[in-house]
Amino acid sequence: MESWSGLDEYQRNSFIFIEMYHLVRVNCSIVLHRNAIILCNCCNLQRGLINMRHFASLLLCIIATPAFAQAALVDVAAARASTAGSWEGNLEYLDYSANKWFGIPVTTVVEDQGDGVTMIRKSDFDDGPKVGNIRITSVELFDPMAGTITTGTFRKARPVEVFTYTVRMDGAATDATHWTMVEEALGKDDNRPAILRLTTTRDGNKIETVKQVDFQDDNKSEWITRNRTRLTRVGG
Repeated sequence: MESWSGLDEYQRNSFIFIEMYHLVRVNCSIVLHRNAIILCNCCNLQRGLINMRHFASLLLCIIATPAFAQAALVDVAAARASTAGSWEGNLEYLDYSANKWFGIPVTTVVEDQGDGVTMIRKSDFDDGPKVGNIRITSVELFDPMAGTITTGTFRKARPVEVFTYTVRMDGAATDATHWTMVEEALGKDDNRPAILRLTTTRDGNKIETVKQVDFQDDNKSEWITRNRTRLTRVGG
């Protein structure tokens, strides 16, 4: 094997670069390793084009870039936390005979309780001059280990309702303000046993929750849309 002194500048630089690259590979994450390979493949390593200063700059780019380029994971906890604030819009029902939506105005305030799992939702529904305002308050507790959300719903002159939904993200979220979350629970609808499904889609300052049911006392699997809540963010 040739001695170090017998190597020309290009050969010495190549050996040093390999050693530095392996150091990056050992001490950095898989993402860093992948980026290093991509950068190495893109570089022109012809004799005399790259010196040690270029090597150092290249490795610094490999190390620094992923810290800024990798998007933060948007999980159920992050998606729920992003809904804290004030919202207004409509609760809408589908008129199947006319195939049209009709609804009533609603304002909602979502309060994050700061423990990463508890949210309080207070909604006021304007049900017209005869009924007036209806206040519905929900307390929601997320169990990240079980993958469930237990919701207790409180309304004047009504029994307290408690449901436990399984919860999951549907697809990959773009960021904390662009995602879809699905909740499902066994319950009743129209006094019939059913699977209840809530699909919540956030698109920037707009959010929509669609309620669907699949009745369990028949021999078919069919999701029927019951209502939807469409809200626009009006305050933090």
